[in-house]
Formats: sequence, structure tokens, C-alpha cells
Amino acid sequence: MQTPTGRTQRAADIIVITLAAAALHGMLAWQSDLVGGGNLRDTDAYMRLIRVQELWQTGNWYQTVTSSLGAPDGLSLHWTRPLDILILLPALLLHLGGMAIGSAIYWSGALISPLLHLLTCLAAAHAAKPVWERHGAWRVAALAILFNGAAITYSMVGRPDHHSLGLLLTVLGAGQTIRAVLAPNDARKSYGAGALAAMGIWISPESLVGVAPALITFGLLWLAKTSDGTEGAGQQWARLGRRFCLGMAATLLLAIAVEQPPAHWLTAEYDKVSILHLAIALLAALDFALAAAMPWTDWRRVVAAGLIAFLSAAALAWLFPRFYLGPLGDVTDQTVRIFLDDVKEMAPLWPTSTIAADQFFGLIGNTLAALPVIPYCLWRWWRQPAFAAGLFLSLSFLTALVGALLHQRLAVPLSAFGAILGCGLFAMLCDLVVNRLPITRTATRLGAAAIVIFGGQFWLVFTKAPPANAGTATNVASVACDPRYVADWLNAARPGIVTEDPIGADRTTPIILTESINYSPDLAYRTPYRFVGGPYHRGIDDIADMFNAAIGTDDTQVREIVNRREADYILICIREVPKAIGESAPGSLYHRLLRGEPPSWLQPVPMSAEAAREFRFFAVKR
Repeated sequence: MQTPTGRTQRAADIIVITLAAAALHGMLAWQSDLVGGGNLRDTDAYMRLIRVQELWQTGNWYQTVTSSLGAPDGLSLHWTRPLDILILLPALLLHLGGMAIGSAIYWSGALISPLLHLLTCLAAAHAAKPVWERHGAWRVAALAILFNGAAITYSMVGRPDHHSLGLLLTVLGAGQTIRAVLAPNDARKSYGAGALAAMGIWISPESLVGVAPALITFGLLWLAKTSDGTEGAGQQWARLGRRFCLGMAATLLLAIAVEQPPAHWLTAEYDKVSILHLAIALLAALDFALAAAMPWTDWRRVVAAGLIAFLSAAALAWLFPRFYLGPLGDVTDQTVRIFLDDVKEMAPLWPTSTIAADQFFGLIGNTLAALPVIPYCLWRWWRQPAFAAGLFLSLSFLTALVGALLHQRLAVPLSAFGAILGCGLFAMLCDLVVNRLPITRTATRLGAAAIVIFGGQFWLVFTKAPPANAGTATNVASVACDPRYVADWLNAARPGIVTEDPIGADRTTPIILTESINYSPDLAYRTPYRFVGGPYHRGIDDIADMFNAAIGTDDTQVREIVNRREADYILICIREVPKAIGESAPGSLYHRLLRGEPPSWLQPVPMSAEAAREFRFFAVKR
């Protein structure tokens, strides 16, 4: 039971981190001068609000195909509903208060990620407290994740992104798993840890980056504790693993029932919670159940465990080929060639140049404070109860670090484990001056806090390049052309629109074919028009058609694409274009339109002076 002093201290901690988060996000919003007037930070943000608007207007919970992109058939999105609901519910309250529903959804979406970031900071301190209570080091975890570059990037005002919710659940899951391994016989903690892990997978299967190390930890502890020949030794870790996986399976079963209509419950989706992830949890639960029942405590147990793990992996590979690639398991070589190779957040994060180093330190610089903590945990905590938590955090951090070096977007879960583990460096440095003068202890605490909170991000202070910013991470290139003026003109002139269609699956509003996927979600959000493609791997055929039409030199082939896509208009940006299109043949459609030499079946359409500075618009003659 908390004392009055403890409750006061807890309230003070919450107030301090709340004020710090409000100041940080307020300053970033003010500096960007972006939010307001319908502006958001990236393509995913616009598509998220389109998705919420479609849910509100159609009421179709299971409709995940947006009519705004992928025209004429629509684009299937791999996102799930929890973030939609977190945006829609506050928006409905604002709407009941008199705000227009469109504006209410906008403001709820614009502010949701900073709020989730604040909750993540508080959760990080809670997660770290059981292992880093001395010197109050657990409080530093909150500030470390508050100022982490990757966490900030995906949690800014104006960026309603599922990664911010995924980060919160990763931290909550890590905290519960720490408590579970510190009390392996507490069934409630084990089931709770598994349930939170599944909720992370519900938001995004990328959360498996944190789940796999937990399962490996349970397995290693089981093997290590059974090597001494003591009867029953280590069985608690197998039971913990079984309960963890069953808690995960139960929650995943709920997620599938919520996200999918009954007809799709047995359909495997690699990039969205599905029967695949339920099968992983159930097979892992079976493995741990068999481990708990094994009578051997010598080399036969190791061999049997290896055989069971191999058979489980083989079963998964047979049922779900390439399951080990996670969300990219069903991505084709064509998708990689046309799309993923050029997506910034899928690019590696190795600091191979000055620019790459800026990106590396800007996104994950302060997580590097966790590196010296790993040997400390594994050495000093050996044969102590805290060793299990240290092993889990170390494996999770190293797994996420490798993932981030391969794909920038995995820097987000890395920020969680970096903060929880990295605050241990604060405790380690404070231990060195326990018996020194008060001024020495104070100076050390301040210096240690600065190292953990900012760490490698100090690199950016000594470089001329701007701090790393993944604000356009989902884009193939930064958007030089500002589509807002085109949106204003389209909404005023309304070419081709006779009657207004509500947003939904069945629409007849005109279709616009663009040469770039960067600005189509922005225009789809601001205008009633439909567009052919956007920066999403499930729409690779849409992207291929956009690309082939832009570089095409054969009018017959280009016209076939335009007709198949039922495009009424073609819009091009004249200031910046994807590299492959810009380097296409002089006789390509894009270059002909750029020179003002359209084919006979395209009619130039005059635009407003502001829009015409950066774009050209053409009507398709039927």
C-alpha cells in the first residue's frame, strides 16, 4: 500500500513528465507550422484519417478496402481497428459538443500520437522500476523515451500513426514480462504478459521483434536451470512460457474475431493479425507444455528440445511459407524491386556516411546507452532473480537493434528496450560516487542523466546537417510539390463532378492518375476525387500501373492502362518526380506532358495560378 508521501511523489513524477511532453510536442508543432488547416505530417496520417472517416460514414466495421486509392477497385489496407477507435471516440465527443465531424476527426487524429507518447513515457518508468529502483534510475527511462528520435518522429502532433500505439504496447508488454520473469510462478503475471504481447501483434506484427526474445528467454532459462540434474529444476520457466503463449493465443483469437468476418478467420495474412500468428502462439504453447513434462535433466533434454523446436518451425513453414520474414512474408520480388527498395523507413540504418550517421544517431542515438548495461546485467546478476529480466531485456534490445540496422522503422521498438535497459547506465554511474561529496554526486547524476536521455544524439550538435527526421519515412521521396493548392482548385472548380458521392466502397467520382505516390493520399483526404495509387505494399499493382504509364512511350499501351484504371484525369508534378520516371526516355508520357506535348487523347486543363506553378492537369478524352 502506498504511503501519502509515495502518492505525492508519484503525482509529482506524472506532472513533471506531462509538462515535459507538452513542452516538447508544443515546441515541435510550433516550429513546423504544419498542423491546422487540414495539414498532416505524412501520407500515412492522411490515409489513417480517410480510414476513420470511411468507418464513420459507412459503419462497415469489416470494410478495410478504401475507395480513395487503388481506383477503380479500391486499396486493401493492412491496418487494424484499435487506433481508428482511439481517434473516432474522442472525435464523437467533440462532434456532440458542436464541432463538425470532419474537423473533430482531424483534431483527434492530430493529437492522438503525442498523448500516446506521454503514456509510453509513464509506462517506461513503470516497466523499469522493478530492476532499476536504486537511485531512482527508473524515472530516467521516461525521459529517455520522451527524447528518443524514433519515438518522437512517429508521435508528433499531426501524425496519427499506429507505430505510436505499438510503441506503448511494446513498453507495457516489456514491463509485464519483466514482472513475470521475476515471479515465474505467478500465473496472472504470465498470462497478462502474453496478452499484452498479443495486443502489440494486433496493432502490427512487427511487435514479434519483442515477442520472440521473450520466448527465447524462457527457453534458455529452462535449459540452464535443468542442467544441474536437480529434479524439477527449471520447470517454472516452461510453465511460464506455456501460460505466456496461452495468454497470447487467447488475445489473438479475440483480435481475429474483431478484425475479420467469420469467413476470413482461417485466412492467413502476414502483415495483419491472422490465423498465422495464432498458430505461432499455439505451437509455442505446445512446445512449452512438452518441455514442462520432460523427465530428463541431462543432454537428452537439450536434444529433445531442439527436435521439438525444429518440428514446430517445419510445421509453420509448411502451413505458412516464409513465416520467418514476419510482415514481409508474402511480399513478392516485384514489390521489393518497384516499391520497398525505395521506401526510406525500410532502408538500412548503418552509419556508412555523414548523412547516414546523422540519421543513425538522430533516430537511435540515446538507445546506445543500453550497450554497456548488457554485460553488467549478465555478469553482476548471474544467479540472482534479476538475471532473468536482464537476459530478456538484453535479447530484446539486441534483436531490435539488428532489426533497426536493417530497416529504419524498427527503431521504434528499439526505443522501448533502449530506454528500459539504458536507464541502468544511470544507476551504474551513480553507484560509482555513492560515498563521494554531495556536489560530486549531483554532478554525476546530471551527467549520467544527460548521457542516457540524449546519448549519441549529441552527435547532431557537432554536425552541420539537420537532425534526422523520418517525417517522410513512408514516402519514396520528399514531396517538393505542395498539393494543397491543387486541392483548393479541385474543390473550387470540381472538374468532372456532377453529384457528390459519400466516402465508401462504392463511388463514381472521377479518378485521377498521378505519376507519384507521394501526394495522392494528401489529395484523397482533401478532395472527393479517387486516385490510382499510394505508398502501400498491398497496392503494388497500382504503383506498377502508375509507373508504367508515366514512362511509357507506346501510346497504345499507355492508353490501355488509363482505360483499365478508368482514369478521367492525369496529374503530374513538374518540380520533383521519382528518379526512375525522371530518367525515362524523352518520348515517355511524363516528359511529353512536361514539355507541353500531350498525346491527342489528353486535353490540357487550365488550373489556378498557384496550382499551375507546380502541377499540370490533363483530361482524358473518351
